[in-house]
Amino acid sequence: MAGIKKNLCEFAHRILQDGDVSSEEIIELQEWLSAIEPPPDLAALLGLKRALVDYCIGELENGRLQMPAAKAIRAVERMGDILLSFPVPCREQHQEKAPAVDIRFGNPWNGDVLWQGVQGELQKAKQSIDIAAYTLTFDPMRKVLFHKAKQGIRIRLFVEDGKLWSFGDDIPSLAGQENIEVRTDGPGDWLMHHKFIIIDRTTVINGSLNFTRSGMQSNFENTATFKNPEIAGLFADEFDSLWKDGLVLK
Repeated sequence: MAGIKKNLCEFAHRILQDGDVSSEEIIELQEWLSAIEPPPDLAALLGLKRALVDYCIGELENGRLQMPAAKAIRAVERMGDILLSFPVPCREQHQEKAPAVDIRFGNPWNGDVLWQGVQGELQKAKQSIDIAAYTLTFDPMRKVLFHKAKQGIRIRLFVEDGKLWSFGDDIPSLAGQENIEVRTDGPGDWLMHHKFIIIDRTTVINGSLNFTRSGMQSNFENTATFKNPEIAGLFADEFDSLWKDGLVLK
């Protein structure tokens, strides 16, 4: 896997020279993935995406990219989308059946289909809710988090520093409440652009969805909910890494 990650970073190096992922480069990346033996499973693909993000962060920190951080991040996010769209090999019939994944697509015409899924999983929390969010401006979600905190559920939110105190931001009203902790990525040119929720370290919700009214009800968005401790653990490792270096919001 180390060699595969190195090859991926070399590919990313070429992409990040101009920050644009062309259709030819998309095909090249897909063909490279298809040639990997044995075919990568979901855990391996998530590991490759993490290596891609770490590489981009290192290039930005060392000043080796002659472009705005936001453009570099968009390029890396596009490559990450390609990685996670790669078809995961099916398990053999004699092996345990993989857990079901609840995949939802939201659009301006189907109302609260995404929020219904998110709300339903949040309501099931028994111990903890960890949220990595670019922003949170959706009042129904804020109210559910308040309610779960009052039930004694530990809630941690890691958010983008640059969106704090913007109009409609719910984070300041959540910070400092009993059982709710908030940390940020701190000031800088980078963006904390994650959008995932980990519930009881066994369920994870991930996708394009920002936790905003437009994201929940008006945009073309998607979520995938995995009820799988192994997958949730990968996201938990990422969250814990962010949390360790985050700045406390009081």
